[in-house]
Amino acid sequence: MGSFLLDKGRGKSRPTFFKLAPCGGAESVAAEARLLQHKLSHIKVFPPVLSGNRSLLVTQKVGDGDGPPISLAHYLGHDSKKVVAALPGVVEEVARQVAKLGDHSPDQWPVSGLLWPNHDLARLESQWQRWRGPEQVQALGKTFDAIETFKKLAKCSVLLRVGIQTALHGDLNPTNVALDVGNGAAHGYIFDASGMARGLSLRDLAMLEVTSLLHLPAGIIADIIDPCAALYGNGEVLVEEAFPAALAGRPLTTWALIAEIRRLAMKCPDATKKAYAVTVFDLAMIQLGGLAFAVSRNKTRDPEQAAELAARVSHWISLVCPEFVSA
Repeated sequence: MGSFLLDKGRGKSRPTFFKLAPCGGAESVAAEARLLQHKLSHIKVFPPVLSGNRSLLVTQKVGDGDGPPISLAHYLGHDSKKVVAALPGVVEEVARQVAKLGDHSPDQWPVSGLLWPNHDLARLESQWQRWRGPEQVQALGKTFDAIETFKKLAKCSVLLRVGIQTALHGDLNPTNVALDVGNGAAHGYIFDASGMARGLSLRDLAMLEVTSLLHLPAGIIADIIDPCAALYGNGEVLVEEAFPAALAGRPLTTWALIAEIRRLAMKCPDATKKAYAVTVFDLAMIQLGGLAFAVSRNKTRDPEQAAELAARVSHWISLVCPEFVSA
């Protein structure tokens, strides 16, 4: 982050994001930023610069304030009471912005069609073994076997009525939600889209659920999955029960965030709890497969938690839509 110095001694510009990256893929990144600008009033993109083997994408800070923004990933670690009180408004703003990215229409898709087409079963099995997935099954039961659940869903031809959106954000993780915090209020703004392809209208929100559990800020190692396990322990999607009394800190704020995400996801056009559960499972498996890329591990801080999440959501599938995975 930084600012431009304006000529003739007119001071600094508003805070601005400067994204320095390799030239490879820079044109598509800039195109997605411009498309986002056409959809959302808070996105302002300067003409990209390409020079040698580097690219520079410059976008103005989102929000009305001139102070530095904070990512949702960091905000979840702030004072729990204040964060929990602010999250309903923040998530509603995020959901409203996501809905503006494309037009909506109903459709029918087979369950297998809800899964990402580029999954590599061998890679999934390798990471499942490496990060103690089989131990989860041994300790918790056969419905926690994410690999077996994946195989069954990949073959499931049951048709589901789903809501389709012509363009999605594509990478809605908590680092791509900027918060403008001030005067006792917090406002959320999405940015840095990736792909913006057609897909399920609830997919971006499901992605935010999964990544909020796994994509922790640098330097923070916390067990989020186990404290939030009850979210995947019954056949419901909407979170009706109160927070467990033992929850505190980031696990508490993450629980509250997921409760709000699911509430708004179920308001998406033609949303169903079965489609949402399968999508959460699919995204958890994408995170599991991403562990094979050792440099970033898809932003997952603790690989074993990625395997545990896949196991928990596998069990959730057996409760929300058992007919999809019956032998």
